Amino acid sequence: FALAKGHSCALSNGDLFCWGRNEEGQLGLGDRVSRFEPTRVLGVSGVQQVALGIANTCTLSGGVNVHCWGSNHENQLAFEGAAELLSPPLAPTLPPAQSLSVNWFHGCIRTVANTGYCWGANHNGQLGNGSTNPSVNGTPVILLDRVTQMAVGGTHSCGLQESGGFMCWGQNHGGQLGIGTMEDQLIPQAVARDGDSGFVSIEAGYYHNCGIDQRRRLWCWGHNGVGQLGDGTL
Repeated sequence: FALAKGHSCALSNGDLFCWGRNEEGQLGLGDRVSRFEPTRVLGVSGVQQVALGIANTCTLSGGVNVHCWGSNHENQLAFEGAAELLSPPLAPTLPPAQSLSVNWFHGCIRTVANTGYCWGANHNGQLGNGSTNPSVNGTPVILLDRVTQMAVGGTHSCGLQESGGFMCWGQNHGGQLGIGTMEDQLIPQAVARDGDSGFVSIEAGYYHNCGIDQRRRLWCWGHNGVGQLGDGTL
């Protein structure tokens, strides 16, 4: 299952069910009517993963196919020519993928070649292509290969590599990139870590990140205004 600010979705035997707010078609039901109970989304089947943005939904199905619908005001659907889609598009809009991660206005996939590929808004360099230009169709992430997981935050992105390296890029005003500075980064930068223990799992919040290392320790860093780092401080 996956949760966003105003809508939720869950999988059942490859079928997708969504409910909640639907002003921009994020439920994929062909209209803008909100639903108060799980409703099956037609047009996608064999769904293996679902990920939600603030008003959009993306799925991975058939092992490699990514479909996105809902709001497209920041190109977050990787679909050109429409401000929104009320139901899943007929054809995949991104390269073949193994997994996906989306947040408010951008998203990233781990491609079948184990590289990173991102699309959507790019005001802070969160697409990792060396620029701040938005991308409708998506763009490869520079200097990121042998990827095992992608994690998308509010306006930053991260990738986990086979080596255990944790790379992040994009907005950094809260220190969420974990590189010892507060400057935005347009290409991936290695997260500073204690010792030689690499990471095995990562997650990105809006302004902070957490990762589990090879010794099963949980690390969190970035903005901590409401105690989201869990270190006993604010």
